[in-house]
Amino acid sequence: MPTALFAGNPTTGASGRPQPQTADYASPGPFVAHARPASRPGYQNTIAGGAGGAVTQAQVITQALASAPGYLRRLDLTWALAGGTTTTAAFTADAPYNLAAFLTLKDAWGTPVLAGGGYEMQLLVPKFSGQLWLFNQGDVSALPSFSSVVAGTGAFTVRSAVVIEATKGYGVLSIGNQSVLPTLTINTNPLATVLSGTLTTPGALTLIVDEPYYDIDPAMPVEPPGLGSTLQWTQVNGNQTVAANTVNRIQLPRTGGYLTTLIAELRDSTGARNDTYVSGAGRLKLYIDGVPYMDETFLEVGDRMAGQFGFTAANLRPNGVFAYTFKDSLSQVSLGLFDSLQTVLLTNPGTLLELEGVPWGNGTNSPATVTAVIGQLVPTGPLQQGLIEAA
Repeated sequence: MPTALFAGNPTTGASGRPQPQTADYASPGPFVAHARPASRPGYQNTIAGGAGGAVTQAQVITQALASAPGYLRRLDLTWALAGGTTTTAAFTADAPYNLAAFLTLKDAWGTPVLAGGGYEMQLLVPKFSGQLWLFNQGDVSALPSFSSVVAGTGAFTVRSAVVIEATKGYGVLSIGNQSVLPTLTINTNPLATVLSGTLTTPGALTLIVDEPYYDIDPAMPVEPPGLGSTLQWTQVNGNQTVAANTVNRIQLPRTGGYLTTLIAELRDSTGARNDTYVSGAGRLKLYIDGVPYMDETFLEVGDRMAGQFGFTAANLRPNGVFAYTFKDSLSQVSLGLFDSLQTVLLTNPGTLLELEGVPWGNGTNSPATVTAVIGQLVPTGPLQQGLIEAA
């Protein structure tokens, strides 16, 4: 048999010839090939405890963030209350996420990237946005770091995050210039809003802010895709109230941009999240410009969310909350930062979004209000679709 069949033919480039090496990216290559995931301290802020201490009153935290040679992915928050003297202390309904009464993140030019209540921005957004890990790990109460209340002292530790990165490398914020940085403002609640019981001498409350970011190699100063694009989170109230056992549509304030996530929560007349308005044999409809987009039974809503967001028997859908994701282009589940954004919902300032219960459930403490937490991607230039991290 001819040896050329085994040794390779030098004139035809058969398999015996050395092949070109492809161990490295061509310059400059994709952003994530030269952007190293890193983290650095942002700041630490302590609010004094003690009888009548500052922790018992509302505070405003506006400490400056730190610069780093790269692009900010999110802000990690760690809240820790030192031990004091309390009687039967326990978390209230929205605690510990309501440590922040209101939370705002603005880019260097003052554009709000995230603005809303502490419960919504510290729990619901990480839980349903896919911007903080996968499969419901946005619920930080399931993490090893979570420490519930010590009844006799009130001490606890909880972590959360202010999410920024929309998909891998897309939507990040520049933090390379100390004079041009994003700003984070946190309005805290009095500690009595967070803990029940008698807080005789509560301990000091410490907030640690860390900054996960992409560290850029100075030898390869690449920019992220669509630099200047942001995934903005806003909290808005529906224009009508919800009465028990009625059929009515709740209009949401006008939006604009590409919707990635829509989260809705129902709170009754006492301000408590109330699941009895989205239970029973009724249906829940989402309308876009008067046309039904999703028309499901309440049971189907819960099962769909369990599949998309990875709920378990120990980690359930929050009471009074339901959500829609448009970041499942590549799968039937939300894959976090891994999505091509090909099914995000295009809206403009004239787009009308409505929610309707047919009928709403047999709710208590009627009427209820609907609050919507909306994630909308505002791109710089054309929307970056496809697997841009590998482009």
